Amino acid sequence: MGWLHSLLARVERFVVRLYVFTRTMFGGNETDELCAAQIMVLSDRPPKRVDALWFFGRARGDTDRLFELVAGELKLGVADHVVINGSDGQRQGGKKPGEAWEGQHVWTLRLNQVGVHDIRYCKPAGNTKVEGDAMLSYSLEQGWKSAVIICQPHQALRAMLGLVKSMADRGEWMRIYVVVPSCTDWFRPVFGSQGHDELPRYLHIQQELVRIRLYETRGDLCSPTDLIEYCRNRASIR
Repeated sequence: MGWLHSLLARVERFVVRLYVFTRTMFGGNETDELCAAQIMVLSDRPPKRVDALWFFGRARGDTDRLFELVAGELKLGVADHVVINGSDGQRQGGKKPGEAWEGQHVWTLRLNQVGVHDIRYCKPAGNTKVEGDAMLSYSLEQGWKSAVIICQPHQALRAMLGLVKSMADRGEWMRIYVVVPSCTDWFRPVFGSQGHDELPRYLHIQQELVRIRLYETRGDLCSPTDLIEYCRNRASIR
C-alpha cells in the first residue's frame, strides 16, 4: 500500500499548488472566522499549570527553537511531562525511518541535550491529525485534563482544529493550549508536510491554510467557528 500513499501525497501536493495558483490569480481572502481562529491560537497560553507538553513532530530543518522551548517551559513549571510521537519518522503509509521527520530516537537525544530526560511516548503516528489523536488518547489514559501543544506557528491552527474535532468525536474533553517560539525565522528554508517541499518557511503558511480547507471538507478538522467556541468554553472543562 506504500505506492498508494505516495500517489495520494502527490495528488494532495498538486491540489495545494493549484489552489494557491488560483487564489493568486483570481484573488479571495480567508474567512473572518479562519483569521480570528489563527490569531487566537498564536496568542494562546495556559493561565495556569497543565499536565503535559505535547511536542508535535516537525519536518527536517523546521525544529529550530522548539527543543529549547520545551526545556524552558518545563523549567518554568508550565508542566511536569513531555510527550512525543513514538514513531521513527516514517511518512504516512511509508517504511523509511526519518523520511517525514527525524523520529523518536533522534528527538529523545536532542531533548536530553537540553536537559529533558523524563519523556513519554504516544503511539506512532504518521501525520498531524493522527498524532493529535495519539497524544489525546495517551493523556486521557493517564487521567490528564490539560496540555500544551509545542509546535511551529504555521502548524498550530491545523493541530488545534484536528484536536477539537477528535475531542468532539470522542465526547471526551481536555483543556488544550498552544505555545510557539517567541521568535521565528520565516525566511529559513524548511521542509513541509510529510517531509516534502523545502521552501522558505513563510511559503508554508499558504499551504497550511489550503490543507485546512481540504481536511475540513473531508471531515478531519472542525470548523474555525467550532474552535472559537471551544476556546470560549475551555476554562469550564473539568
